[in-house]
Amino acid sequence: MAVIGGLLVVIGGELVAGRLRDIRLVLRTSWLSSAAMIVTFACTTQMPLQRAIFVGVRLSFILFAVQAAKNGRIVELVPLDDGDFRAADAPADLPSGRTTVLQYVGSGFFAEVNRLEEEWPHTANTHDAALVISLKGSAGIPSTTFLKSLDRLIERWHDNGVEVIVCGVPEDLKRRLEHHSGDHLRNAIIAERDGVLACRGSSPRPPCRLAPLRARTRQQWWFR
Repeated sequence: MAVIGGLLVVIGGELVAGRLRDIRLVLRTSWLSSAAMIVTFACTTQMPLQRAIFVGVRLSFILFAVQAAKNGRIVELVPLDDGDFRAADAPADLPSGRTTVLQYVGSGFFAEVNRLEEEWPHTANTHDAALVISLKGSAGIPSTTFLKSLDRLIERWHDNGVEVIVCGVPEDLKRRLEHHSGDHLRNAIIAERDGVLACRGSSPRPPCRLAPLRARTRQQWWFR
C-alpha cells in the first residue's frame, strides 16, 4: 500500500506539472473557470474520484449557462448610403413609419430568454411600422423556451399593428420550425436562400417604400 500510494503521488504530481501552463491560462482568463477548477481540485482530495468528476461536470454546465445567458444580444442593422449595413444598439422603442432590421446574435439558449425579452423594442406607441428579424448570427438550434418567447413577441407585435418577418433561417431549421413552432413564428419565417431586403434606384439616397414584393415568397419587403 505504501509503494502504491507513493506511485500515485508521483504520477499525480507529474500530471499537475504537465498542466501548469493550462492552469496559469485559466487563472488569467476567467475567474469563473478558475473557481470551478479550484472547487473540482478540492473535491478530488475529499471525495471518491467518480464523485469529483460529476461535480466538475455539473460546474461546467452551470458555467456554460451563465456565459450563454450573457452572450445573447439584439442589434439593429442600419442601412448606409453605399448599400451596406452597420451594427448599432437596438432602439428602446420601435420607430414608426419605417422598417427596422434587427439581428439576434446568440445560441438561443433558454438561460438568456428572460434578459433578451427586455432588450426587444417596445411597440405600444408604434404605428405604420414593420420589423425584420435576422437569425443569421445565431448558432445551432434554438431552445423551445427561446422559440416560445419569440412566438409570444411576434403575437404581441402583431396586436400592436407591426408586420414581422424572420429571415436568415437555414433551410433545415426552417423545416423543423414549420412543424414544431407556434403559428405566429411559423408564418413569419422565410428561408435563408430567399432575399428579404431591397431598395430601388441608383442615387445615393434612392426612394424606398414599405410594400410587399411579388417574388418567390409571400413576405418580402422594401425598406427605408
